[in-house]
Amino acid sequence: MTFTFEKSRLPRVKATQWSRIAHVLAREPLEQLMAHDLGNQASIPYDMAYAVLLALFDSRLAEAQWLIYHRCAEHPVFATSFEKGIPELPTECPECEEPAQDSEFTFDVQFRLLGAVELR
Repeated sequence: MTFTFEKSRLPRVKATQWSRIAHVLAREPLEQLMAHDLGNQASIPYDMAYAVLLALFDSRLAEAQWLIYHRCAEHPVFATSFEKGIPELPTECPECEEPAQDSEFTFDVQFRLLGAVELR
């Protein structure tokens, strides 16, 4: 399925940048996409890639989830829906089961497009 996104929602993105973004978003299926992935693949700054993905999420063209990392693992130790906001952190890491302070966890946001996206 292909969805349409109005480029006018992000007026600071230039036409050349939209062209590169469109190339990435037209691929189907995109199981998961993070801002650094879109930024690297479309050669755009991270903050712009993040803004594009948040706008797609806001337009209900993508789902999003928080990924929470702990220093004990390179992969997320847990994930939760983005809509719920930043989750309350556990007092122990679910991966290593060691006591953990909030400052020992880091966050990222992962997006999943619901289909190919056409830009207009």
